[in-house]
Amino acid sequence: SAASDVYKRQLYETAATLNDTWGFKYYDHNWKTPEQILANKQKLNGMGVNYLLNVGPDALGRIPSYSVDILRRVRELETQLLR
Repeated sequence: SAASDVYKRQLYETAATLNDTWGFKYYDHNWKTPEQILANKQKLNGMGVNYLLNVGPDALGRIPSYSVDILRRVRELETQLLR
């Protein structure tokens, strides 16, 4: 159908956070695991959807170390899968 042809030509993106809030909140420790992040990325990318992952810096502009650790582990897991 014409509608499905238009759908196929579109670019799609979805945004998510590493925890429950969009900005830095010192009290938000409900972090997604690296495995959850990678599974989301694989599923979305498999459907042709870009996975935009929000990382909220603190008031001084620093990326929280826990966010960095999660993202590094995601990279490690993804690298292992590509071997």
